[in-house]
Amino acid sequence: MKKTLLLFSVAAISGCTMYGEAETRALKNGAIADAKNASQEEIEGYLQCYALPDSDKDSCRRRTNRSSARQSASTWEYIRPYDAEIERQAFMHFLRKNNKKCHGIKKLPAFNKEKRAYQVTCNKGNAYQMSFDRENKIWRLK
Repeated sequence: MKKTLLLFSVAAISGCTMYGEAETRALKNGAIADAKNASQEEIEGYLQCYALPDSDKDSCRRRTNRSSARQSASTWEYIRPYDAEIERQAFMHFLRKNNKKCHGIKKLPAFNKEKRAYQVTCNKGNAYQMSFDRENKIWRLK
């Protein structure tokens, strides 16, 4: 009896938090649109958070987006696409600010241990190495 009740409770709870395909797509599309319309301050803040260890990254993001749409979001179906898109926007903003061509980024940059830098590959093939100077808290092109 207890096992049945537990299974029923878990099923009921998961049913409340599950979204259908249409709802998930709408949340994702809304998140991406909101991230593309984020303020420069928020975009630059997300770039500062990117190089942090995962344990510090979430709290950094929360401080960065206190006034944004993401702050009031309560589902991962919105939060994950928002975070990914605003990080793409942040890298593109940095590169453009440094007179580098980048029309879009499909895959978020990964850290290359050998080069001690993040490899940023833009949609049209342009690739850049970026490193974060922890002491001065600034990004640099290598």
